[in-house]
Amino acid sequence: MLGILFEGVIVVKNKRVFFLIGIMMLVSFCVASLISIQSMNIIVGKAQKDLTVSIMSQIYNDIGIELTKPIVASQTMANDYFLNKYLENPNFPGTPEETEELVAYLNTMKEGLGYDTVFVVSNLNGNYYTMNGVNKGVDPANDAHDIWYKLFVDSGLMYDFDVDVDEVHNNNWSVFVNARVLNDNHDLIGVCGMGIDMTHLQGILKKYEERYNIKVNLVDEDGLVQIDTDMINIESAVLENAVATFDKDKSYTYSETEDGGYVVSRYIDSFDWFLVVSSEKNNTTMYLSMYFNLAVGLAIVFIILILGLYLIVKRDRRALELETKIDGMTGLLNKKAFFTEASIQSKKPDNVPYAFIFIDMDNFKNVNDTLGHSVGDEAIKDVAEIIKEVFGTDELIGRFGGDEFVVFLDNTPAKRVVARLKEFCEKAHLSYGKGTNKVEISASVGAVICEHVPVNDFTDLMNMADEELYLAKENGRDQYHIRKI
Repeated sequence: MLGILFEGVIVVKNKRVFFLIGIMMLVSFCVASLISIQSMNIIVGKAQKDLTVSIMSQIYNDIGIELTKPIVASQTMANDYFLNKYLENPNFPGTPEETEELVAYLNTMKEGLGYDTVFVVSNLNGNYYTMNGVNKGVDPANDAHDIWYKLFVDSGLMYDFDVDVDEVHNNNWSVFVNARVLNDNHDLIGVCGMGIDMTHLQGILKKYEERYNIKVNLVDEDGLVQIDTDMINIESAVLENAVATFDKDKSYTYSETEDGGYVVSRYIDSFDWFLVVSSEKNNTTMYLSMYFNLAVGLAIVFIILILGLYLIVKRDRRALELETKIDGMTGLLNKKAFFTEASIQSKKPDNVPYAFIFIDMDNFKNVNDTLGHSVGDEAIKDVAEIIKEVFGTDELIGRFGGDEFVVFLDNTPAKRVVARLKEFCEKAHLSYGKGTNKVEISASVGAVICEHVPVNDFTDLMNMADEELYLAKENGRDQYHIRKI
């Protein structure tokens, strides 16, 4: 059509005039199109708002039922006389017979309630039991995995939700419901609860996302994602646009985004989370088929714009991906990124030596307690720099959490690994503060060197290194322990 119109003005010899006429035609078309689209968007937009609010109510009910069940179950368990009797014993659970009874009880709860994990922790001796038996001793001061326990105990809440990896089930993301166990004097004697595999809750959200072409999240009051159908967003992504709409006193809040979409949020009091449903702008081009022929003439312009946008988005995506993989304080890989990369690199053929190293700082807690967290942060950064200096920036190095670090040495003979471990332990002697406030730290290291037998499951490799780290701690700290396989 544009070709026919241009032929009608071919007599115009002045190319500038010809160009201006074409621009005017293009502008006229765009203005008319925008007016039509705007009118249609008003109609479609209102319908979409009402639909989104209605869908959010359905999700609120479904997810509310699903997460209320473990609250009731965990509190019922916390008031069970059988469990209270054992937790009041400082030697919990006591005899082998009592241990068998406890494990049988936890398995009965697991099978009866249908949850993935059921657990109980003694506040008197720190013993952590699951349906598989004793799991470990809870030690928030030295094990980053156990910080949840101190946070919950200090909160004073009767129950709470905690999103974390489940060490019993291959570090899969799970939602744990923790309940406080009190004796007759209302003293805390333990914590019990259960864990729900994240994939189960994701299935509920995914059903709505696929059916209605929306995005559903559960986030805390800071917008940090707690439940998402995309694993990479959990405990990582922040919904900054949604935070501005949060209001605990309203039944729901609704706002329109800059791109014409909608964000609806609703506070769930029993979880202390916000349910967020976001919807992109409806595709109104389905109502504009009459403009199809004219749009062909704009295809080249659109392709150029899309190509430019694609390059910008690709650049920003790479930057975002890098940001989500890096620990902000040290510049090392974060726990999740390291685990992913190391899992891939550990799958080596026979006779290709490699090593996995677990590092934990000794006496680090005293730095924070005595000199403050700012000095503690400085110590973490100093240790990270020593690790990079000793092991090399080309190696896979990550911050596992708190004062724990991990290193994967690829194609490295045992002698070289031992030499680096010795050098690191020597350089990791650091001191902070002065006089009576002076605090000295060192490092305990556990390492696994694979020279002949590669470990296919990286979790097994990590557990072996963790056992060697435990031995280093038990034998006086400030040393390394190595297991060769």
